[in-house]
Amino acid sequence: MVIKAYFDSRNNELFDMCFFIHKVVRCSKVVFIEDSPMSLKLSTVFEKLSKEFRSVNVMKKGEIVRLSICGNYILGEHDCKSTIFNPANLNFDSFLEIGKYKCKIMINMPNIYFSFPKRVAFDYPVTPDFNEIDKYFDVSACDYKWFKCSDPRTSQTANWIEVGTSFSYIPKYDDLGHFLKFECTPRTSRGKAKSMVAVANNPVFHGEPKPERLHAVHRYTFTKNNLMGCSFRVVSYNVLSDIYAKRNEERGKITHCPYYAIDSTYRMELVQKEVAGYNADVICLQEVDQYAYYNMLRTFFEARGYFGVYCLKHPGLNEGLAVFFQTVKFRLCESTYVLYPKEMFCKNPVYRYLSEEVSRNKNYAAAFKRSQNSLVCVVLETVADSSKYLVVVNTQLLSSEENSHIRLMQIAMAIECLHHVIAKYKEKEPNVRLASVMCGDLNSRPDSHLCRLLTTGSLPADCPDWHSKESEAFEGMPLQHDLRLKSAYTDLPYTNYTTEFKGCLDYIFYSCDDLQLIQTVPIPAESELQAQVALPSLAFPSDHLALVADLGWRRDADASGPSRLQAKLGDLQVAPGRRRARKPRGRSRGGRGTVAGNT
Repeated sequence: MVIKAYFDSRNNELFDMCFFIHKVVRCSKVVFIEDSPMSLKLSTVFEKLSKEFRSVNVMKKGEIVRLSICGNYILGEHDCKSTIFNPANLNFDSFLEIGKYKCKIMINMPNIYFSFPKRVAFDYPVTPDFNEIDKYFDVSACDYKWFKCSDPRTSQTANWIEVGTSFSYIPKYDDLGHFLKFECTPRTSRGKAKSMVAVANNPVFHGEPKPERLHAVHRYTFTKNNLMGCSFRVVSYNVLSDIYAKRNEERGKITHCPYYAIDSTYRMELVQKEVAGYNADVICLQEVDQYAYYNMLRTFFEARGYFGVYCLKHPGLNEGLAVFFQTVKFRLCESTYVLYPKEMFCKNPVYRYLSEEVSRNKNYAAAFKRSQNSLVCVVLETVADSSKYLVVVNTQLLSSEENSHIRLMQIAMAIECLHHVIAKYKEKEPNVRLASVMCGDLNSRPDSHLCRLLTTGSLPADCPDWHSKESEAFEGMPLQHDLRLKSAYTDLPYTNYTTEFKGCLDYIFYSCDDLQLIQTVPIPAESELQAQVALPSLAFPSDHLALVADLGWRRDADASGPSRLQAKLGDLQVAPGRRRARKPRGRSRGGRGTVAGNT
């Protein structure tokens, strides 16, 4: 049995105890978790432990609690945290003696809780549903075991046979009719934590046959060859987070797709195979689950010569944005993470005038703060020609028709981020050419005011989208930019195809003054999607479709002229005809966000 003790600063209670001591007979470990810089005296801890254990008849009055480190007892008014977490003591075994029980102290051991999927099908990958994890949990720092048993309910001494040792497991033909058990044991340099176990409620059954081939095979005729020189291929793909896939399945919105085909491991395998066939140079993914990135996608693409950058959509969400690029084609100069609500109100000079306008509308400001969206921006130097730099923005904007007013401000921030990065590199490297590509799920139709802003460069102050939700209506402001963006695809009927919605929400925009479109890969015909009823399905891993575009650099002569992309701050204007004159103020504070690269 593990006794868990942790520091907690939520209500200035310097120390709190959490015990798993119901019907305790023996205790072997006590785990201390460091959550706060605050401290407490050991004597207070010992006194609380004594009371708690006497209340469950584990120790008698008069018996004492004491701490020993390297064989030496530490009693009295020593500082608890600086004693237990002292680096000099961490190399030695420490024990907490509670009456006659001697418990080994473990430091920062993770807590995890998970459950088994509803049903497990033969030949389909199965992974546990992690319901709760703490910040000390690392998927890669765990021991995993899978077992099978003909029927664990028939005997208390069920004969479990080990069948796997990885994070996921693909049931084999011999597993049909057997129940599966999953065991996860987190480990650190100080030892192993308590193992967590989950047992399937139903035996492995024979589900529908897997598709004989990838749905994207016919698209590969357009991408079978890698692009040469400075030309490059871009993929933008919302891969559907496991969070939303499971939620929609529970709400009965994905009745056309078997549950076992919604499992993220199965879907990510399809995503990997599909995207690999596009032979892309830049890959922008949205709704990427954190554990899927670090334990599936990153390893897969690293082995194929890519480097990845990842950031969470919001600190409270376990999914986010990923950008991969081919290292033979590009070198990473920098990556920037912009959490829209945070950067809007943190006095970042890049978004200062937007923040000032938003702050004048209190209801709107409160709604914007609640949004959970972000962007990741990477600057790539072309290996074949170091004078050519590519600025790639990957984002996903807030969904729902009534949130058009929020999306407009989010895209305004994305535009301003592009301006800032381009201006910085123009000042740093005056002789380089900078082109931009913006990818993502914008949750906006092609005829929306947001898309018109991107392609025409202007939005009037009286745009009705500012009032898409009257209770949060924004008084409006004109927006202008000179990025000269053009959509790679035109007149797409759909990129999102579900039982409730069918329409175009995903885009690849490029700066047409410096880049030219070579080709786009056609999306699947609607008859092919209707055969699946809707997405996702056994053949399609996401409710969105991947967009694939080949782009090349215009010749210098073609790129000249008054409309060429200029790196000017102030192109996004507060008032018609008014252009802000301000000098670049250094690096965006958005760049201080946590961006995880595959180092």
